[in-house]
Amino acid sequence: MPDDPARLAQADETLLAAPFDPGRPEITGDVVPFESGVIVYTGGAAQFDVAASGTLVYRRTTDDFLTTLVILDRGGNRIERLPLEPSTVFDPRYSPDGSRIVMGIQRGSDADIWMYDVAQQSTSVVTEAGINVYGAWTPDGRRIVFSSNSQGQQDLFWVSGALPGEPEVLVDTRPEQWASSFSPLGPTLFCSERKVTSSIDIMAMTVGDTVRSVLETSADEVDPAVSPDGRWLAYASDETGVSEVYVVSADGDGRHVSVSRGGGGVARWASGTGEIFYIAGDTILVAARYVEVPEFEVVSRDTLFAHPNLSWGAYDVHPDGDRFVLVDGRAPSPRVIVVRGVLEELRRVPGR
Repeated sequence: MPDDPARLAQADETLLAAPFDPGRPEITGDVVPFESGVIVYTGGAAQFDVAASGTLVYRRTTDDFLTTLVILDRGGNRIERLPLEPSTVFDPRYSPDGSRIVMGIQRGSDADIWMYDVAQQSTSVVTEAGINVYGAWTPDGRRIVFSSNSQGQQDLFWVSGALPGEPEVLVDTRPEQWASSFSPLGPTLFCSERKVTSSIDIMAMTVGDTVRSVLETSADEVDPAVSPDGRWLAYASDETGVSEVYVVSADGDGRHVSVSRGGGGVARWASGTGEIFYIAGDTILVAARYVEVPEFEVVSRDTLFAHPNLSWGAYDVHPDGDRFVLVDGRAPSPRVIVVRGVLEELRRVPGR
């Protein structure tokens, strides 16, 4: 809040207020709860702001945001609803053999990585400290890589897929990163990285060695996905002003081939079917068939099905290319709350 020592912070969906001296800088009085029920996105981003006039605005949900996972066929027909406890589930990813699904589960402002065993129909928690998101499998299915703020900023960790296991730090000296896709040709992880300039770029990290830039522009390049043979990299970019899916050589060099048309994102490869799947128009799943000789080229695009929850971008394709795991549930009903005179009210807080 400009020109006023009062400050607001967020903890577990509750706004906290405290007097603050910007000259030191430090909190100079009691911290007190101010408003509750504030929407907090995965990663801890609270949905509120305060105007210079002292007016507070925030988003509050009127219902719990409960989701689960469903398995759909290529026609969008539900094959199975996974027996998960009601919670907020996000970002499911199949293991390389399709026997397990790693996912994020959010409760309040905390998020953890969980694993679902398809044959046993059971879940196991993978992480239990901090905000843990965006799980990805190593090509042999033996480890799970994820992003966590358990040591401060959002760093990359990995843990054994044979639970329980103790997470190990992969990278803790770079800006905020999110794991996305391993190359099947070696221990190279492709991830998204938020730069100081606020743009998001794609990096490749050789485990235990170096981190190098693959795609780095003024646009946002996100969701890198390596092809089953390790030769190609699919990603989404907003370089044209609209998010589109592209394919480039896995080293980032050479021609960038347009996969989607009229908008697209969240690309996934199928093993051995010659297809890339992506979300178009927020709610439509498309299968793009491609050839690699004499050069990479998309030869057809077929709409598979529409589903309203595809707008969340949370899905994955089974290795056989015939099944999809998708987050399903009822979206929350947000309300925008406006509170006037916040500065005056905060000045009456004891300890000011």
